[in-house]
Amino acid sequence: MGLKAIYPEWFLPSTVILKKRKLDWDDEFETEKRIYHHLKPLQGTFIPKFYGEAIYDGSPALVLSKICGQRLHDIDFDTRPEADDPIFEAKVEEAFKALTEYGVIHGDSELHNIFEVEDRVMIIDFEQAELGSKIWEGSTNKGNVGYLMREFQRARGGTEFILAECECVMKESIEQAKCKSQDDLYVEICAD
Repeated sequence: MGLKAIYPEWFLPSTVILKKRKLDWDDEFETEKRIYHHLKPLQGTFIPKFYGEAIYDGSPALVLSKICGQRLHDIDFDTRPEADDPIFEAKVEEAFKALTEYGVIHGDSELHNIFEVEDRVMIIDFEQAELGSKIWEGSTNKGNVGYLMREFQRARGGTEFILAECECVMKESIEQAKCKSQDDLYVEICAD
């Protein structure tokens, strides 16, 4: 038995993220853990590295690598030219295609679950992920890319874009918008 098996904490980076299990989300926690194991070849490239489990504040938690990037919902659109959108869309598509190659459907594709990291994007939050088809054309993940780009453009356009889009939606059909609450509990732990 090697040192890594006996003292795994010695081999962790100086900063990790602990993702605490949500109350009554036992199945989702297990799903996320299973998906991280399934996507091991993508860890550190398109998804965070999964180091294992810990107990934090009395609850199970996933130990993940910190992503040094920016969540899409936090991007400053004043400094980002619209002309870069096709390049950015290609990055998003590359990440979702990688998930699809392993038969993983993300399940919660929102701007707050995608990070831009240098020359690529990284995806987090696999609690609602499912195993499915490995075929890209017609896949949910391909639809996720289109949805995320519309959300990205909506965020760039601000209130005027949102009002114009709402007006179009109301003319086509009357639908109720649902908002998802983001109550994931992430804790950054730094070694002193």
